[in-house]
Amino acid sequence: SPKLLKLFRDFWLYCILLGFSDSEKGVFPPNWYKNVRDIAIKSPVLIFSDAEKYLDKELEISHPLKKGDITVGELQEARLALQETLGRSTELNRLIYQLTFAQCMYLQSIYRLEAVRLE
Repeated sequence: SPKLLKLFRDFWLYCILLGFSDSEKGVFPPNWYKNVRDIAIKSPVLIFSDAEKYLDKELEISHPLKKGDITVGELQEARLALQETLGRSTELNRLIYQLTFAQCMYLQSIYRLEAVRLE
């Protein structure tokens, strides 16, 4: 259902923002990361095909951090983190620098969710 999808999407956005999904940072106890892995295995895909056209608007409206709360430095950091995650290329860099903070976090959350599922 769309409501359940939104809850999972928000959960994964918070995991990215707080670092729950990254075992290498070592910020949280190891059992937290194990629990995040368990949730990842049972999580649905974060987007339905019929909702794609509304995704940008929904991300801007319902993202845990609103556009006005994000500094230029935080936006830059989010873009750099996405570059590190996806790899560096001229074409990719050009596209990443057009993304909003919410879009960067959403892409990071999808990547981390799928990476954690594979571990």
